[in-house]
Amino acid sequence: MKIIRLLSSFCLITVMLTSAGALAASESSDPSIVKTYDGTYLVKLNSVTTAPNGVIEKLGGKLKKISESGDIVMAELSGSSLYELKNSPDIQYIEPNYEVKTEIEAEKTESVTETVPYGIQNIHAIEAQQEGYTGKGVKIAVLDSGYSLHSDVKVKSGYSFITNSENYDDDFGHGTHVAGIIAASMNGEGVVGVAPMADIYAIKVLDQGGRGSYFTLIEGIDWAIKHKMDIINISFGGENPSQILEEKLQEAYDAGILIVAAAGNDGYMGDDTILYPARYSTAIAVGAIDSGNKRAFFSAKGPDLDLVAPGVKVLSTLPSNQYGMKSGTSMAAPHVTGVAALILEKNKKLSPGEVADILESTAKPLGVVPEYGHGIVQAKEAVDQTAWK
Repeated sequence: MKIIRLLSSFCLITVMLTSAGALAASESSDPSIVKTYDGTYLVKLNSVTTAPNGVIEKLGGKLKKISESGDIVMAELSGSSLYELKNSPDIQYIEPNYEVKTEIEAEKTESVTETVPYGIQNIHAIEAQQEGYTGKGVKIAVLDSGYSLHSDVKVKSGYSFITNSENYDDDFGHGTHVAGIIAASMNGEGVVGVAPMADIYAIKVLDQGGRGSYFTLIEGIDWAIKHKMDIINISFGGENPSQILEEKLQEAYDAGILIVAAAGNDGYMGDDTILYPARYSTAIAVGAIDSGNKRAFFSAKGPDLDLVAPGVKVLSTLPSNQYGMKSGTSMAAPHVTGVAALILEKNKKLSPGEVADILESTAKPLGVVPEYGHGIVQAKEAVDQTAWK
């Protein structure tokens, strides 16, 4: 298992630095180097009891937001305040707040007579559903661009860390598509999801342009921990590692939450292109294949790839009660999330590591590990191998 890095095109997310060229405060003691970079940073405090306002502002910085966990803050810092803060006993370390962004290409249709998308068929989800497994009672946090009301997908609730409100309406379209892949209803219309009875929670961490930051991602993970989610789906990511993000993912994993992340869409750029957070060991990194189970040319490659799933021209739900096809590892990840929900419905006591082991051991091998991981996820086989709770 690992955590992800996301795609630069199609439906995955790449990360950009808000303060270009900025260095983590722990990387240099030379003020002449750090001074030149002003921008937005993540600051990890030594204790939640530390008063961040005082710590940040007394050194000329501007506090912008405090995470729900209370130990991470987002702040605007000058180069000089960076140098001072890195020597503060109240602070563990400082990192740039990288931006995440996704690009989407979609074909919309006005309506769809109920159909089973090829991806649902290729991973044998219908066979698992026929055995009675639909993801019922499994709580999934979809960290994305939100969700727009759609007759084919029911969402329990959610929250927006873009507007800081309960309004998590999807004004970009990505989150609604991902939610449909996971849990579109068996209602006689539209499409069918992998786990149609799973409880979906739409956590908006991307804005109307499909952009967010490591801080909004961390806020979404905090929300999932607080509300005791079973699975987190992250169909976006970035190129830059982050100790703060890695520790937050470990916290979620230790709380019993399975993390599924898209591997990224830069597979044509090299042999080791998996993005963060998918690259981390606490997440399942998912690559994309087409309807013929061949690796998509864009799908990220590397030794940290865990599984693959359908991610080329995937039909799912869109805002305004529409449907459309999208391509990217963003679409592959929710197929794996749905299968994980079927496993957890059968045995809720399984740990994230145990669920990952079942997913990987029952996957159908398709090729070499750097390109296909353990293979294409298989729903019926995974459920059949899961012991009763």
